[in-house]
Amino acid sequence: MFKVTYDYILACGCLEHVSSEVAFIQVLERMKQGTQVGGINCISMNTEIQEVERDTGRMLDTLIELNLRKDKAYSILEAVYKGWNVLEQKTVIHSVDEDKYDVPTQFRSQSITFAAQKLRAT
Repeated sequence: MFKVTYDYILACGCLEHVSSEVAFIQVLERMKQGTQVGGINCISMNTEIQEVERDTGRMLDTLIELNLRKDKAYSILEAVYKGWNVLEQKTVIHSVDEDKYDVPTQFRSQSITFAAQKLRAT
């Protein structure tokens, strides 16, 4: 059976919408399997997400399926990509004003980027 593999797989802003940590790991494993030797997987996702009313500072329930702590997300990524060459690992703190509810809100997160290159066939 012919297996399709890719040089580059990018997951940007979607993995925080999987149903659980188990589902997160399963998606990462499928990404790894679909990557050819020398190929790169790049993951960009929001962690530690908060939604806050701008005027009052009241915390709102987040509508994100998988709201991992930054350290937990990195721990999972490092374990799943063990044996790969980690090319990038960075965190950027985001704060974005939004108007998606009845009151003005602010979306806050620690956005992480993790990129790794497959060194050998597995």
